[in-house]
Amino acid sequence: MISHNFNLRQAVFRKLLRFHEKPAKIDYDELQQQCGRESVRLLKKVLAHRSLLDFQIAHFAARGVDKIHPTALNVLRIGFAELHLLKEKPHAAVYEAVELISKKHDHLKGFVNAVLRGSQRKPLAEVVRFETNPLEHLAVATSHPTWLVEAWLQTFGETTTRMICLANNENPPLCIRINSLSKNQDDLIQTLQSCCETVQPSQLVEHAIIVQGMPALTEAPLATPWQNGALYFQNEAAQVVAKILAPAPGSVAVDLCSAPGGKATHMAALMRDQGTVYAIDRSQQKLKYLQENITRLQLQSIRPLCMDVLSDEAIEYIRQADYVVLDPPCSGFGIIRKAPECKWLKTVDDVHRLAASQEQLLCHTIAAMKPGARAAYSVCTFTREESFDLLARVKQREPAFHHLPLTAADYPALAKHLEQGCFLSLPGQGKLDGYFIFLFEKS
Repeated sequence: MISHNFNLRQAVFRKLLRFHEKPAKIDYDELQQQCGRESVRLLKKVLAHRSLLDFQIAHFAARGVDKIHPTALNVLRIGFAELHLLKEKPHAAVYEAVELISKKHDHLKGFVNAVLRGSQRKPLAEVVRFETNPLEHLAVATSHPTWLVEAWLQTFGETTTRMICLANNENPPLCIRINSLSKNQDDLIQTLQSCCETVQPSQLVEHAIIVQGMPALTEAPLATPWQNGALYFQNEAAQVVAKILAPAPGSVAVDLCSAPGGKATHMAALMRDQGTVYAIDRSQQKLKYLQENITRLQLQSIRPLCMDVLSDEAIEYIRQADYVVLDPPCSGFGIIRKAPECKWLKTVDDVHRLAASQEQLLCHTIAAMKPGARAAYSVCTFTREESFDLLARVKQREPAFHHLPLTAADYPALAKHLEQGCFLSLPGQGKLDGYFIFLFEKS
């Protein structure tokens, strides 16, 4: 009889094999709708610990993983993750892992079974100690690309890099932004306290709450406040953007690369839904999600616009703006724990390419802004090239660019994360993801 867990493993196996053949961002929502939260938990566990799993698989298979058939390798990754990371019942984990192999690859079953059974009988291989070789240890034990660990070691040193790598493999925090325009904010907080395992107010921004053990939004008691727009899921550090920009009611704001609209809807709330927020994105599909959020949050001031940020049409909207948000595509290394495949998708060349694109977008935005307009720049990463080096290049290149340093006196709640007048958060610092944000105006 085929168990529910077998179907779950089968769905995870298909995702892993597809990722192996054609690496791309993974739609976890789709998987969760099909097979539930446990399937997402298993898939993320395999991707988060891939190098460590491969290290152990190679040890017990007595061959490099590049010599193992992709079907067998990805079945073994699931089996090792369940046996040694999730501590599932050995018989079920081994039996159902072997059964994942189709008749087409029936000859692989004996090999997979032998490797999994061997890992039960003998001790796991020991990873080189951190004190002996920090780079090799972190690359294997915390499963990060060697080039990335090496870059972080050069930038942050051994202790902080270890903190980042370990934090990247933890379960991501769930942060809610309470809609400040909602009339029942106190009732919502009481509801959250009654149905969540933990509810903790953010130390950085107002209206942000970090929760654990939250029930599904389709069920009571959260279904009604969700449908009525009382809450919005938004990364805690991402909420710093609108906080420091502080758009005034009645003003005009532009959110570039906007979808799915967290910062646009946050600005609209801070503006008391008075004025106009132009939300510009070139993806029509993503703007559909933004429109759904606008409707659910009952906002009237946001205007979604499908166009390229670099287009002449977009320039006309930027010129009108008193406030601008630019959140361009980045390496995404600040949110690895939410999307662990991210660390396997990007290369050092990708970081160079993204940094050049970010610089182009930023300089384009500065040129289009009217004098006196204020803007916030943010990326969910913290590579040197996409953060402080980018800021230095733009300062040198654009005479009209005027950096507005963030200070502890002006933003006491952000004091621990201010560096060189910018906001920088790293994974492992509390419950924060990695973000880099700065404020500027056109002189």
